[in-house]
Amino acid sequence: MGTPASVVSDSPGRAAPAARARKRASANIFQGVGLLELRSLFRSGGGARAE
Repeated sequence: MGTPASVVSDSPGRAAPAARARKRASANIFQGVGLLELRSLFRSGGGARAE
């Protein structure tokens, strides 16, 4: 019988990967996009209530 996987750890020579910082979210993802472009985008995407 072997050692359970939950007990086995990485070798001591390995360092843990550094945590990456998250990108800041945009306040308005549709900023600079015209109303006509938005309508056609949602229409082509299959939006039932695109209007």
